[in-house]
Amino acid sequence: MKTKHAGDAHDDNVDGVDAVAAGLAAEYAAAVAAIAAAEAQAMSVLARAQAVGLERVAEIPRSAGREAELPLRALAAELGACARQPDRSVQRRMNDAHTLVNRFAATWDALAAGVLSVGHVRAIVEHGVKLTDPEVRGAFEVEALERAASTTPGRLGPQLARLVEQVQPTTFVERHKVARAGRGVWVRDVEDGMSELLLRGPAVPVHGIHDMITHIARDVLNTAHAA
Repeated sequence: MKTKHAGDAHDDNVDGVDAVAAGLAAEYAAAVAAIAAAEAQAMSVLARAQAVGLERVAEIPRSAGREAELPLRALAAELGACARQPDRSVQRRMNDAHTLVNRFAATWDALAAGVLSVGHVRAIVEHGVKLTDPEVRGAFEVEALERAASTTPGRLGPQLARLVEQVQPTTFVERHKVARAGRGVWVRDVEDGMSELLLRGPAVPVHGIHDMITHIARDVLNTAHAA
């Protein structure tokens, strides 16, 4: 007959807790994989909606101006109404899903299989979309998927930023010159009578503008408090 020592009960409890934790972890992993697969299915629908919208846009004369956007907006509104989501958010997701499915098919497959999270996918697309050469982008995607399998989305992002720099066929100076053409200022209305002012430009002057506005705001607050 086996003699049970005083510490054995404690050891059994520890083992029991570990077994429970392992079971919960397995259930959680399965649930996360199911969520990823569902997200992939939703993205597939959104990508098809974007494709249909683009086909309808192509049938509209170029002289139509902003009316050419109506097919995409109408589809986004229809999907948004059914899902109780803002149509602008749906339209943005349609575009993102179309990019994912058509330019990062292997990443979408991994999401559908439940081996990647949406966070991983966003990191891969965010950095990979900068690569315009399909072959270079394909090689990047293969490496990105390997890295994504063993790290979190937060840690994956910086790794992919460095990877893009390594595989980019153009230099930073050349890319910056092209990026400067996208400079601009936009106003976006939000809720409660508020608006957002968006500025895109070279990093140094933009940070300088932010610092200047911050100093002005602090001076205004200090003056108000002193009054």
